[in-house]
Amino acid sequence: MQNYYGNNLQDRNTLRNKEFSLGCQLHNAGLLYGRIIPLKNEKMQIRLELSLSKTFASTSKMSTERNINLTKINEQIQTELNGYFLQYAYLPSINVQWVYLFGKSSK
Repeated sequence: MQNYYGNNLQDRNTLRNKEFSLGCQLHNAGLLYGRIIPLKNEKMQIRLELSLSKTFASTSKMSTERNINLTKINEQIQTELNGYFLQYAYLPSINVQWVYLFGKSSK
């Protein structure tokens, strides 16, 4: 990362064997289409869903247990990753769920 962003994160020897964590929070909006298939037992059903979500914002932050100031690199990571997420983050999904309804009384 030092080479990529051009930041000096202190002496390289102090960074060896140190863990860094990168956390990303994605904020999405999307569409969901689904069908409910009732089963013979009224308390059970199968739900089929198709969805597509688009990321409209993100928050990314690098952290470490060491006392290192990561403010500048966090700003750069936030800017760069947010650009990638906004451009490329389309999240499709296909869901199949077996559902048991606890509160529904049978006939």
